[in-house]
Amino acid sequence: MYRRLLFFEGVGDPLERSCLITHLIAQLTYFPNQFLISNRLLGPTWWATTAHHAAHHLGEGITTHPTGAATTKGALRWLAIALFGAFLSNLLDTLAERLLLVIVAVGVLWHSRRFAGSAEKNCHARTASHDATDSTSDPSPCRPTFFTSRVGHSRMPADPPVDHEVAATDATIHTTWSHDHAPILTIEPGATVRFECREATNGQLGPDSTVDDLASLDVDQIHPLTGPIAVEGATPGDILEVEILDLTHEGWGYTLVLPGDQAVGLLPEQFPEPAYHVWELAGDVAHFGDGITVPLAPFPGIIGVAPADAGEHDTMPPRAIGGNLDIKHLTAGSRAYLPIAVENAVFSIGDCHAAQGDGEVCVTAIEAPMTVTCQFDLHRDRSINAPQFETDGPFTPSGRDERAFATTGIDDDLRTAAKSALSELLDHLEADRGLTRTEAYMLCSAAVDLKLNQVSNPPNWTVSAYLPESIFPPDRRR
Repeated sequence: MYRRLLFFEGVGDPLERSCLITHLIAQLTYFPNQFLISNRLLGPTWWATTAHHAAHHLGEGITTHPTGAATTKGALRWLAIALFGAFLSNLLDTLAERLLLVIVAVGVLWHSRRFAGSAEKNCHARTASHDATDSTSDPSPCRPTFFTSRVGHSRMPADPPVDHEVAATDATIHTTWSHDHAPILTIEPGATVRFECREATNGQLGPDSTVDDLASLDVDQIHPLTGPIAVEGATPGDILEVEILDLTHEGWGYTLVLPGDQAVGLLPEQFPEPAYHVWELAGDVAHFGDGITVPLAPFPGIIGVAPADAGEHDTMPPRAIGGNLDIKHLTAGSRAYLPIAVENAVFSIGDCHAAQGDGEVCVTAIEAPMTVTCQFDLHRDRSINAPQFETDGPFTPSGRDERAFATTGIDDDLRTAAKSALSELLDHLEADRGLTRTEAYMLCSAAVDLKLNQVSNPPNWTVSAYLPESIFPPDRRR
């Protein structure tokens, strides 16, 4: 979670590094349990761990970042300070002394401006050269990098460098899976690609749409995927690593409920009429209305490679090669690992969500058009049978442990247990929180997590629906 905060990824300015250290100290104040290692807060183990990861970060080739050598020098300097801190902290017994050591580290970095000076001059020279040769492609090499500030979210550069850009056009969009779809681009492993992704209906709905527009939806246009792209050298049995670097929304999204007779969602029988709600996405939150806000945690709902089976295949069900996974934790900073089934992988992405509860219970989350930046790599030393991933979450809306209200469902059928837990929570939102049942259903799809509590007590399963209190104004929390 704190990896990129500690390693200053893409950060070449000493002042910014110092600010990040200060941010770390603030987090220590509020979340000291995150740094209690062997009951020695800020002790030798903490410094040594920091040094280890800084060294690992250097091994990842950080000179490829926009600030170039300045980033390398900054990381080397921090590695030396961390190693020295590991040594000195052995001699320090009190928390105050160890905090003083951190403050000294901040001071050392603060006074290292001269190391960034030459890099800044080189950077401006590269900018001038860049502007003279190409003012329309990649951003300036000296574009500053910024990080999200909300605790618990991955600290990723806001505008990572890009090798290729794929716009969402009729020529780059497809709505089925097939290994016969011709790749629109071929890349080498290690390349970074920025994808423009349309919202889930392929432009049929927008911020000005109403519930009446749902009746005319062309279902064949659902799930427009951007791609596919071919990865040079990928063969069946390899693993495609997709690191999600950045997601950028366009300020709006929507959640909809389709008529119950279409039998989609977890409780279609309770919602015979359609519904449509437009969210405003601003800052770090999505505004639902009446003071209710859901923290943004954007991710691509569909991410996958082409199947080996012949023909065209529906995008709705998830598959062993990826697809409509709807894993809400594939946020910026995450890595997905996909089993490759055909030559060159044939990768596509789309169906982005600004936020989602585990379960996506009404069949939509906060659906939104987005731009997604990914970096690709290949692994040939092992095989997997289904997608795997690494993630920092967030695992709660705020990214840290927080108060939740939950209802349970218990049944010998897993789906029935889930339906019972959700139905009980809708009752609660109607009776105690003042929402209509339809409003509650859509809110749950964006913010409530269904969790499987136990599988070991046959014949019954236990499922709970967790409602975070933080999404409500203080006067409406329990």
